[in-house]
Amino acid sequence: MPSSLVFNACNECKLKRTKCDGQHPCARCDSREGVLCVYEPSTRVSNERLRHEVHRLRSQLKQINNTTKPVASSADFQVGFGFSTISSVKADFAPLSETRRSEEQMPVSASCWTEVTSDQELIEHLLSLYFVWEYPIFATLSKKHFLADFRSGSRTYCSSLLVNALLAIGCSFSDRREARLDAEKEETAGDHFFQEVKRLLSDQQSQSLETVQVLGLMSIREARCGRESESWFFAGQSIRLAIEMGLHVNSLQNLTNEENEVRAATFWGAFTLDQAWSLSVARLPHVSRDSRLIEKSRVVDLSQASDWSWSARSSFTPEIVSIQSSSTPSIYNCFCKLSQLIHRSLYILYTPSCALNSKDVLRIYTQYLLWYDSLPETLRRGVNPSPAALFLHIYYQYIILLLFRPFINLRLAGSSILPREVCLQAAENISALIRSHNQIYRRENHSAFLPYILLASAMMHLVSVDTISPIVNDSTPILLDIVTLQDLSRNPFAGRAIMSLMHIAEQWDIAVSFDTGLEKNNGLLNYAWQPVSGSMNFFALIVNPALSVTIIHHTKSAVFAPFPMQGLPSITMESSGM
Repeated sequence: MPSSLVFNACNECKLKRTKCDGQHPCARCDSREGVLCVYEPSTRVSNERLRHEVHRLRSQLKQINNTTKPVASSADFQVGFGFSTISSVKADFAPLSETRRSEEQMPVSASCWTEVTSDQELIEHLLSLYFVWEYPIFATLSKKHFLADFRSGSRTYCSSLLVNALLAIGCSFSDRREARLDAEKEETAGDHFFQEVKRLLSDQQSQSLETVQVLGLMSIREARCGRESESWFFAGQSIRLAIEMGLHVNSLQNLTNEENEVRAATFWGAFTLDQAWSLSVARLPHVSRDSRLIEKSRVVDLSQASDWSWSARSSFTPEIVSIQSSSTPSIYNCFCKLSQLIHRSLYILYTPSCALNSKDVLRIYTQYLLWYDSLPETLRRGVNPSPAALFLHIYYQYIILLLFRPFINLRLAGSSILPREVCLQAAENISALIRSHNQIYRRENHSAFLPYILLASAMMHLVSVDTISPIVNDSTPILLDIVTLQDLSRNPFAGRAIMSLMHIAEQWDIAVSFDTGLEKNNGLLNYAWQPVSGSMNFFALIVNPALSVTIIHHTKSAVFAPFPMQGLPSITMESSGM
């Protein structure tokens, strides 16, 4: 704080109505003999500052009480399960510089942020997992500012609500029994932290940046748990609140650079997540078509490039197999630009009043190709095998597949491009990239959206089998997709995806061996095939039990629509094309 700014003057200076320098004694009293320089507590200190001070003191007291517990070194905070960061984790979880803020001089215990556990090492471990595996893709907050306040105890950009939400996601990457509500049930990973998030959120009296961020984190966590309807709902709540708060435009208030950075990061996190779900369920996004969005330039600087490394064995092994550049800022910047293209394309594809033709589809396709060609050299396919870079390529292929999938039974007028061939090529690329990811990293350490993307890829492989031959051999891509879905079975959606593929293969009379080990119970089958109470189930195959995928697939309608709960483009037809 600047030394010239004085919050409280001494009694003598107040009486004389003169400027006080705040010293003990002040210069004016010191220059006059016999004058006692006395300061009385100011009554003008804001309640907010007092609350921050009380919280800081409580945090320090809790830390003192926990001093009997050993504090892990930075080497212990390596990211688990075959992957760790060298520079980023050490820097992120190191004490702050003394110049940060006056009330942040002493780092606080990590356990002060949650009532679920007092295990500081576990908290650090789970946060590290989140920031390595999920954050570089859908960054719903500013990592730099969050971690700074997390260490200092300040609640400006960190809170118990945020910490518990991050821990709930981090649990899905961990095999530790403490990461589960029921230590014997893997499917309860993170449930205890998520319950705390819901409790804290219900106690909130007002909306804030924190609320937008937490709703996005809740969306990611629900996607990881296979609850796509809930995930879509939370993502929609997050972006709607962001727009309501005006985060999508430059603020008219006199905000600091720090505040502007956090606002921008919060909005773009909500925006990219909204585009991902709108794309996946074929619906219009929540941000209007012509909205002018806040600059991305502030977002790019939020995280510095760091070296990534992974080990051949488990979480805390010192053996390092490889080190590479993460290029996190470049990846996130490219991801934001790609999300803007998705936003524009969704309005072209799904606006009810706009009839779509082949020129529109080709124009969108060209824009995606230009984006791909503009990728930095460090993000080219085969150059950067970091998880976020691999997902960027997977996501791009997914976008191309969903762009052309409705038109696989059509040809594009005036073009030699065949939608079916483009989709099959995209599906092959998706499957190959995901298999590469699983060969390099643990299969559990994947983005929340990977099982949903793989279902789209496997669906196209089934279409190709149905078109070419109903006989499937062991090397057929669809069987490789099924094996990969089994690898992703920690996400329940992967199991439902296999069930859906089983149903489609049966209806299309394709001889596929589904040796999955999944029990065929009616509840799971019904949930995979049709909407159920309490969930929209966007990936349901049928709405009316009397209908089947056979009817959907072999219908005379030119548009291929395997999921009736999702939207359809409105197209104009020219003979057998569009």
